[in-house]
Amino acid sequence: MGVYIDGLNRIVDGGLESGTLDNWNVVGTGIYINGYDSHSGIYHVAMQDGGDYIEQSINDIHTSSIAEFYLWKKGSFSFSPVGGTSSTIRIYYTDGTTTDINHTTVLDENDIWVKIDIVPYLYSNKFINKIRIIFNHTFTQHIDDITLNEYLPVISWEESQECIPAMRDIPTSSNGSYVDVGTFKLKARILNMTVRLTSDMKTAFQNILDENTSIILYGQIDGDSYLWTYDAWLTKKPLIYEYSKDNVEREWRADLEFKIRSFSYSGSGYTESEVVITIDGNNYNHIIDTMFSETNEVFEPEYLNQGTVTLDENVWNRTPLYVSYVIRTSSLGRWKLDQILLAHTLVNLTDAKYGLNNNVWLKNIRIRWTGNVNWENPWEIEVNIIGVPSS
Repeated sequence: MGVYIDGLNRIVDGGLESGTLDNWNVVGTGIYINGYDSHSGIYHVAMQDGGDYIEQSINDIHTSSIAEFYLWKKGSFSFSPVGGTSSTIRIYYTDGTTTDINHTTVLDENDIWVKIDIVPYLYSNKFINKIRIIFNHTFTQHIDDITLNEYLPVISWEESQECIPAMRDIPTSSNGSYVDVGTFKLKARILNMTVRLTSDMKTAFQNILDENTSIILYGQIDGDSYLWTYDAWLTKKPLIYEYSKDNVEREWRADLEFKIRSFSYSGSGYTESEVVITIDGNNYNHIIDTMFSETNEVFEPEYLNQGTVTLDENVWNRTPLYVSYVIRTSSLGRWKLDQILLAHTLVNLTDAKYGLNNNVWLKNIRIRWTGNVNWENPWEIEVNIIGVPSS
């Protein structure tokens, strides 16, 4: 599994928000910083003389580890002579080869920002070490948000969240604990992950922590075209220097913790055959473990110097049935459980093996990525459920 984060751009000052070109090698006299109508932020770079270019060296990045690589361009179309601003994005590799991506502004793109995706043009199994953006015309073009995000290799990934209903303890023999489904507390989801970082990534994480603001984090399972997207707050980042010959470039191990404001999954459509349990109409068949818990506490008066034990059978308190499942499921199956938790409402649980057909409250889930164990069902989820007796 890989993860990438807005704010860990490997292009230094790719958004030009420094208001200078100090982080770029500039060749030509028609290149300047513009503070009007940028794609995002305040500044971007404008180029108006053919043959001028800007370039930046990049610490060697393998093309297979690139999550996204793009820039935004705004050009002008002219009818005399007919044509638009033309530019070339040249990518340099450590073996001396290059890739050229040519783009000419067409009429429909006149004076609007257009995203140019570089990833489809990259050579496979090579290391990138420089990007150069060349202007080929004499009409002005504008460049902004030059972005290169790299997947961070995930060593471990765990999530947990709970939605706790109010429990009314009524110590009488006519009723036990009462689950008040109209009163609940939904806590923030906690995401813990361990990743490997380069030294400059370590610095970028420190900047994220210092900025005291939320970030957007993307998680993607290898071979899955869908994304998990999290609006996250970085709460802590213990870093351990762990240099070895196997991790020459990523010498830092980071144990990161995030609080999640919201999250989404881009996949849809979920089915499973060979049903073992059904939760709110969704079938799950890979059950690793099941546990049931229920107590019935009797009132025990305590007196000094009493030589016998007293149990008052007229005063007792019986808890609801607690059920815990450990499930393996796909990303879509996981997403269904996420939505049930966040809906904070009663759902039906059917478990034919143990004779259950109850209304239940999904109290909490603990999620662990185990794609190295089961690629088809990479999520191992502990689901803790409160059974709600019919009134």
